Amino acid sequence: MRNKIEQLRAELHEYIEKYGFLDQRTIEKSQELDKLILSEQIKKSS
Repeated sequence: MRNKIEQLRAELHEYIEKYGFLDQRTIEKSQELDKLILSEQIKKSS
């Protein structure tokens, strides 16, 4: 799971550089990362 989070983080940084913070693609990538992190936090707290 950590590898997937790191991969998405790297992709998000690429999207920010390429498209900017407010581009819909960047926002969607950020939301995807948020969901994965939240899922991981829920698993750890269970």
